Amino acid sequence: MSNRRSFLSLLATLPVSILAAPAATAGPDRGPRPVEVSQRTVPLSARSDEPVRTVRSGAPFSMVGLRFSGRPPADVMQLRVPGGAWLTVEQAGDAQASQPAWTGPTREVQVRALRGGAPATDVAVVLIDPGRSPADARLRTARDGGYPVITREGWGADESLRCMQPQYSDGVRAVALHHTAGANDYGPEDSPAIVRGIYAYHAQTLGWCDIGYHALVDRYGQVFEGRAGGLDRAVIGAHSGGFNLHTSSAAMMGSYTGQEAGEAQRRALADYLDWKLGVHGLDPTATTTLTCRGGGTSRYPEGAQVSVPVLFGHRDVGHTECPGDDGYALLPGLRSAAAATASPAK
Repeated sequence: MSNRRSFLSLLATLPVSILAAPAATAGPDRGPRPVEVSQRTVPLSARSDEPVRTVRSGAPFSMVGLRFSGRPPADVMQLRVPGGAWLTVEQAGDAQASQPAWTGPTREVQVRALRGGAPATDVAVVLIDPGRSPADARLRTARDGGYPVITREGWGADESLRCMQPQYSDGVRAVALHHTAGANDYGPEDSPAIVRGIYAYHAQTLGWCDIGYHALVDRYGQVFEGRAGGLDRAVIGAHSGGFNLHTSSAAMMGSYTGQEAGEAQRRALADYLDWKLGVHGLDPTATTTLTCRGGGTSRYPEGAQVSVPVLFGHRDVGHTECPGDDGYALLPGLRSAAAATASPAK
């Protein structure tokens, strides 16, 4: 797929290896310092006569996740800030926890966690404060010889949260489209905080050692480097249970059922996927075969040989609504856009 032309503009397509700088070297001339993220776990009231339970905090938080100890997990997991819309969160892979959801700054959250129609009594709420940095309002992209993204250093990743070095497979065969869930009414300066919150929750609460997604695209068209190791490489992520080997991922920041992505987000997503598929020589209109590695949220048993589109939605391989109905509806257009910019010799 050489001589590819960007879907929107001419961009450099040389290989990229994006590595975060150690925190100790950060300074005025070396980019922003890591931003501290705090997480607190608060058990919900065990009273079974309260379908909606409220958690209040003396300190503000902007993101919420749910943890549970029972099997199966609660079959209804929803949260909202008072007066806001209910946000549905799903189980995060095989973890006994949900995915985190952005609420925006608040000191109070309401939770509806039900199992078999009754309030679940084994649920705790994880309150996440992703911190703030002056750099959040003046984000800069870095090409580093490849795709222009907001690097891990740029969004303030604390590299001490990672508990392992990047792991690589022998190639990328497909790319999964996700959404992160949570409210969509965030501002552009909120986006790095959202990425930091997801990173800390994935790395620490879920025990995934790093953020699960490889790249994240916000509603303003900003593209963030996710999992460490290099966006041009076959980094093994934690995004599609049973199908993390030989796949990469891009996550739309927000919820996309009953909410369509705006033009800036669609264009940035198409452009990034066009580049990523080209790096690995993948035909966006083709299908490929992946081997399921097992997992409780996978649609397939361990060892199953599964045919999927080269650009697929998370729900194609997992028991999930991700990337949402409106997110999933973008896939045909994203495939066509990438195919239109590929060379005839692809």
